[in-house]
Amino acid sequence: MPALPQIIEGIRQKKTQLQVGILCVLVAVSRYVFRSSYLYEWDSVQYALSIQKFDIMWHQPHPPGYIFYVVLIKLSHVLVGDPNLSMILVNILVSVVSLLIFYQFNELFFKSQRLALACSLMFAVNPIFWFYGSTSVIYVLEALISIVIGYTMLVALKSSSFKPLAIAIFFLGFLGGFRQTSTFLFIPLAIYVASRKIRSVNHAWKALLVFSVSIFLWWLPTIINTGGQKNYSLISEGLTAFGDQKMATFFGGYASYLLNNLANFAVWLLQGLTPVGVGIMLYAVFKYWKKYFVRMTIHNERGIFMILWTAPAAVLYLLYIEKAGYLLTIIPALLVFLTWSISRITTSGVDEIKPIRQANGMLFSMIVLMILWFVLPFTKQGIPQKLGVAAFIQQPPLSDYNWDVSARELRQKDFVLSQTQNILLEQGLREENTAIFYAGGYPTWRHLHYYLPGFSNYWLVDPTVSGIPQFHAEYYLARNFSVSSYSGLPFWVIGERPDEIDILLADEIDYLVWIADRDTTIYNQVQVNYPSIVTHTLSNGQEVLITRMQADPVDLGSFVLKH
Repeated sequence: MPALPQIIEGIRQKKTQLQVGILCVLVAVSRYVFRSSYLYEWDSVQYALSIQKFDIMWHQPHPPGYIFYVVLIKLSHVLVGDPNLSMILVNILVSVVSLLIFYQFNELFFKSQRLALACSLMFAVNPIFWFYGSTSVIYVLEALISIVIGYTMLVALKSSSFKPLAIAIFFLGFLGGFRQTSTFLFIPLAIYVASRKIRSVNHAWKALLVFSVSIFLWWLPTIINTGGQKNYSLISEGLTAFGDQKMATFFGGYASYLLNNLANFAVWLLQGLTPVGVGIMLYAVFKYWKKYFVRMTIHNERGIFMILWTAPAAVLYLLYIEKAGYLLTIIPALLVFLTWSISRITTSGVDEIKPIRQANGMLFSMIVLMILWFVLPFTKQGIPQKLGVAAFIQQPPLSDYNWDVSARELRQKDFVLSQTQNILLEQGLREENTAIFYAGGYPTWRHLHYYLPGFSNYWLVDPTVSGIPQFHAEYYLARNFSVSSYSGLPFWVIGERPDEIDILLADEIDYLVWIADRDTTIYNQVQVNYPSIVTHTLSNGQEVLITRMQADPVDLGSFVLKH
């Protein structure tokens, strides 16, 4: 017969398992209830197109390819038949698995079921984690990858065997097939754990072999599907080339760019941790700096572990962060630190009951703030993606994402896309007599040709759209899901483009629909050259311009429209 302590422990374990199970169900239900009805952003459409044909050269999806994620959404698509829902269901599954493994990590890290459950609960309702679990984008995988690597590395660090380290190193490489950047961000942590656990040259060679094989598993099929390493390098290079020139064109220089980037980081971090959470963490650092943090960076394994988890990504994101989803690499680790901060701050009293009440109060306030921020429409339009700064500080063009990370943003994006479709219907525009031209803003060209496939959808790219002075002029044309370009070159592949392009439209084309960012040359040229313009302002502030096709050629700078 089991002893009384064993019976009590068994009951406690079952109670915890039930609580974690309920939390997983709530995560799945909450993501599904608040799911987006349309493909959320430009990249979402590219993933949807990859279901039909995996083609990195034409950004189906964009480099580096995310081949394992495409496999998952293809399998999901077989079951449900809708690309948007297919990706959301995959992301719901990823969210649930992330939560389960995160609880295991916390239990191992804290050696406390109460703290592990509290930290996991904050993670479950985290606005950024919730947001990306409800949309058709890849970023919820940032959380899963970081948690899996963090958990397996922590197990390896605590084990005396080589096998857990081999498993951790395998996941480090293998998960790159979902999102390659995560592999690189966790290399410093992997080196630290390996340096503590590898005892012989034989173990070092085995670790290197495991890592190489795990990388090879996604690299080889990616290269085969791209037509070889040369092609893959070409399109990957084109994706990131001319970064300095883009920065100068869009932002006006490094200072302006860094200000925008810092604003992105701060706004999203405050939403992910709540102002209360950020305040608690800063207070803990200030109060325990000498007692814990100086010593932690030298002697404490757990402290060094968490620093190496967060520091590489934090440094990178302070220099470059384009979307809130990037922060899901470090949000789990920061929530662990936040839980530790609450526990440390509230256990300094003599009364045994009071600290628990204080800790529960802090946790409850942050959980309520996270839920309210995501669910309730405190503002009508959400947080704009612009800074209220002096005019000399240049800012990026209107993007297909916003600062807002909430259900409010999802509803707005859905509404904007439905508005655009309705405008064309209300104006009586038909596929055979209308061409659509995109030069920045939202809805994007990808959305236009996905949801309005029968129209001729042009994406006009000049230096003010691309941010690359040497790019000159290019257009991409999509109709009935068939995509081509004037030059014959795919997206952003480096190559010769002309200074000016004549766009010959069919005689049946009577109407032109323009979606262009106000900062582009094309937008200004349309305003000058078309005296009769019907303007519709969407709920996100984007203008949709409708003009009649003119008999004489119209010069738009890099493009000349003619019959």
